[in-house]
Amino acid sequence: MFWYFVLFLAGSVIGSVIGEIVRVNRAKGILRLDTSQPTEEPYLFLELRSSPLCLEKKRYVLLRVNSESYIPRK
Repeated sequence: MFWYFVLFLAGSVIGSVIGEIVRVNRAKGILRLDTSQPTEEPYLFLELRSSPLCLEKKRYVLLRVNSESYIPRK
């Protein structure tokens, strides 16, 4: 009975790690939010990994979000 639990736990951990790797690698690009100007709306930049032509065939696209401020505030 103990070994079934160990195998179940090991399978769950390995499956979670593989799922996270697949999820990160499926992202087609980065949506960068620049909030360095506090009085204005944030600027949005789209950084794609590949050609925009490959996105035409997709119905949904997965993007990573990076909300870093690149211009320092004074």
